[in-house]
Amino acid sequence: MPRRSGFPDGTIAVWGDVTLEPLDNDSRKILATDKSVKRGILVDFLGNYTRSAREGLPLYRITGGAGFVWVASSKDGRGILRFLAINPSAFSPPENQPPPPSPPAQSRLPDREYDRIGWWDHYV
Repeated sequence: MPRRSGFPDGTIAVWGDVTLEPLDNDSRKILATDKSVKRGILVDFLGNYTRSAREGLPLYRITGGAGFVWVASSKDGRGILRFLAINPSAFSPPENQPPPPSPPAQSRLPDREYDRIGWWDHYV
């Protein structure tokens, strides 16, 4: 983390196929107003996206494949440690790839068949 007076020292480390993509300016502006953005899993040094956006501190979107993210920050002997194992590619398709096709629609059995086989097996 860039050193700034009044803020903790911080480090973010990644292993595996995880990558950190800096969050775009439009999303940062939305976060600074304490609103949510739908940009996937985010990470920052403070654990407070709104404050990071307002203060101009780094904010990242976690992308790529399976891996591990480790975040530590410390000020005056007190600190925060956050870590996670993640596979961002399992949450959504890559940006330039169309989503997978939807599964075929299921149809409900006629009522007499539904009553005969029971509630646990009502789709074909």
